[in-house]
Amino acid sequence: MKKLLLLFLCFLSWATFAGEKRVVSLSPALTELVCHLKMEKCLVGRSVSCDRPSQVKQLPAVGDFARPDLEKLAKLKPDLVLADTFQDAAIKRSMEALGMEVAVLPLNRMADYRRAVKILGEKLSAKEAAEKELQRVDRVLEELHRRHGAPIQRPRVMYVVWHTPVMLPGRDSFLTEWISLAGGDPLGKDHARNYFRAAPEWVLKMKPDLLIFPGGNPASFPGWWNSLPAVRNKKVFLPEDESLFYRLSPRFDQALTDLEAWIHGK
Repeated sequence: MKKLLLLFLCFLSWATFAGEKRVVSLSPALTELVCHLKMEKCLVGRSVSCDRPSQVKQLPAVGDFARPDLEKLAKLKPDLVLADTFQDAAIKRSMEALGMEVAVLPLNRMADYRRAVKILGEKLSAKEAAEKELQRVDRVLEELHRRHGAPIQRPRVMYVVWHTPVMLPGRDSFLTEWISLAGGDPLGKDHARNYFRAAPEWVLKMKPDLLIFPGGNPASFPGWWNSLPAVRNKKVFLPEDESLFYRLSPRFDQALTDLEAWIHGK
């Protein structure tokens, strides 16, 4: 009888510990990752930008992903706050002063994604799910390398973050990495920044073969774009789901599949 009681108390203690983790995610990508690891039960709050999966919209919002409202955040009494960046570094210190653990997990490259998976697996007691996700990442990247790892001439791809002025992803952006993985030659690969402003003269000189602009509208394109090979040859792709390409989330494989299809005409 005593043994049964002891086992029950141990189980109760474990269940209470597992169920008491309260997490607020200020990053849309990290929110998706928490849910992908089947730990959505831990979420008690989100940023206004966290909209996937759809059920997270029911959670209270505590401000923008880079500018949370500390008062709203404190009311949720989180044990852990997840973010990939802050507009003001002092916000993190303020959260910690209120007794919150803050995990800042930048998501600029696939290596960052793997790191975030591992850390969340540990912090949320989801190591098994995290290991499965890491294995999935490796399988996807290894297959892409098998198909496109050979040093051959690749189509020049211009991924447009914005068009007035023209903003492109640089060497340190996952978008540039994705294009390379999918077999393309990203125009911004030599610029040592996440994103950079590209002069029209430079774009014209680079002569992109493909143009990708999530959420774009051809009616808003600058007139000089008409002389680009990508526009002349109708190799312009305007994916409707911007979130698929503007956040490094568990849906990265879907984004890579789309990029591969556009780049290779599949």
